[in-house]
Amino acid sequence: MMSVTGDLDDVKLMRVQETEETDGFEQIWFHDNGHLHCKLVEEFCLSPSGSVTMAGSRVGLSPEPENQDQLWSITPGGFIRYTSTSDLVLDVKGGNHYDKNQVILKTLDPSNLQQQWDVEII
Repeated sequence: MMSVTGDLDDVKLMRVQETEETDGFEQIWFHDNGHLHCKLVEEFCLSPSGSVTMAGSRVGLSPEPENQDQLWSITPGGFIRYTSTSDLVLDVKGGNHYDKNQVILKTLDPSNLQQQWDVEII
């Protein structure tokens, strides 16, 4: 499950990661006018981190939902596409390092199951 982890006192340091299901607000996301918001911190939205957005870029939370650089679309196949460059989708970094569960942007690969997210409408 895509989750927000870290200290609520400093949202910029919070991480967006894949974690086991907890049934908490940190794992509930909603799509509103192209923006993805976490129920835990609704006033913030999912956004690429850093000044250059490319495959391998991390994602985090941003307090600027009016910014067009923070728009996402969800395909029927479960891919969450970054609208500014539609070939980039959310994925999990993987590997053996401490940040292997970090959610990042990667180039769309329809055969990569890590890029396909289960979306539940509630």
